Amino acid sequence: MKKNITLFLFLLLNYISFTQSLIGNWKGELTINGYSLPIIFHVDSTETGWKSTMDSPKQGAKGIPCDLTSVNNKSLLIQIHKIRFTYKGNLTSNDAIQGELNQNNASFSLNLQRSYDVTEPKTGQQIETSTYTSEDITFINPKAGHKLAGTFTFPKDGKAHKTVILISGSGPQNRDGEILGHKPFLIISDYLTRLGIAVLRYDERGVANSGGDFTNATTKDLSTDVEAAVTYLKTRKEVSDIGLIGHSEGGLIAPMVASILPEIKFMVLLAAPGTLGKEILLDQAKLISEANKIPENEIQKNLDLNSKLYDLIIQNADTNTLKTKLFSELKTLQGDAFKENEADLMFKQLNSPWFRYFVTIDPTLYLNKVTCPTLALNGKNDLQVPCDKNLKAIKEAISKNGNKNVTIVPLKNLNHLFQTSKTGNPSEYSSIEETFSPKALKIMGEWILGL
Repeated sequence: MKKNITLFLFLLLNYISFTQSLIGNWKGELTINGYSLPIIFHVDSTETGWKSTMDSPKQGAKGIPCDLTSVNNKSLLIQIHKIRFTYKGNLTSNDAIQGELNQNNASFSLNLQRSYDVTEPKTGQQIETSTYTSEDITFINPKAGHKLAGTFTFPKDGKAHKTVILISGSGPQNRDGEILGHKPFLIISDYLTRLGIAVLRYDERGVANSGGDFTNATTKDLSTDVEAAVTYLKTRKEVSDIGLIGHSEGGLIAPMVASILPEIKFMVLLAAPGTLGKEILLDQAKLISEANKIPENEIQKNLDLNSKLYDLIIQNADTNTLKTKLFSELKTLQGDAFKENEADLMFKQLNSPWFRYFVTIDPTLYLNKVTCPTLALNGKNDLQVPCDKNLKAIKEAISKNGNKNVTIVPLKNLNHLFQTSKTGNPSEYSSIEETFSPKALKIMGEWILGL
């Protein structure tokens, strides 16, 4: 049990970002004797585990419940017992699964592609795209050498408007910020554009229609995609002042960009970190573990271990040295329960470029240099980026350089995704119908228009 809890705590940061890689809609074409049969899986992670349903559109079948859905690292297993159906596949990129379907002792190759079709959001929050212009666009990141694809929405009046770039949180995300059946960036974009604020949102590098490599990108690397978006917007006649709206890790990227580009005239930070990366990870692990009712003594043991291992990352740039010391620490702690394959999985996550960079990052280095007006919002139920602690750190850091135009707003009952919630536990995310709090939308919109 101890080793399982340890692994659970290490994976908390990736609860959304890592599992998101298999959450979603997956489409493939099954070919049998020259006949093409589309198959669609809808995969989700819930409080009670992984769930999925299957559609076979040509056969008029929709929402077939799957008896077993299992995710192990990047492998997917789906079974429907009544029809002796088994699908096994492996994630080969952010948007592709290579696999095989078995039914009644017959095997067929079935490769899947992630579907980013724009559908009605899960929530009752409706969108009204007919009231403004929505244009699919592309732009180049010259520093990284790839093309990014997105959507630019703007009022139809022919005037130049305040414009925002939406910056998503950790994990590979498309332009709608699609997560657990919700499309928060679609909701935000629609709301702000109808208010008269133009919005650019884009597929992250390596996701959907954007090129580039997400897997090896650090937070700093991702900030250059935002810089490229700013350069693109400067070519558009519909744009006046340019601002940034960043959620979670995007709220770390926003000040990175605002601190070096004078073109950024305002910034909205949503559940943004204001404390050290290591501190964010430990706070997050503690709060979510408490929400999941893990015994207090186990939580503290694992926090102590995590802190030691994060320090190993900070102190050891050499990969081999880090692996040796990490394995030694785990063997000492776990004794006979130590499993090399589990330790190796943990090492690969900890040694990833993104994780190495994030655990050492200090947001105040960038916040101290922000000179533009800033609005920072966070939900009081946020268990991933604790509200009061990080809002206070953000305000202090920005104010330190003499910039007094910073507003912080804690919002009752909102979780990390800005949904109205009971506890803020990530296990609630998929079951909540609301995608993004109307109150938070109103505050953002009024603040931007009032500048």
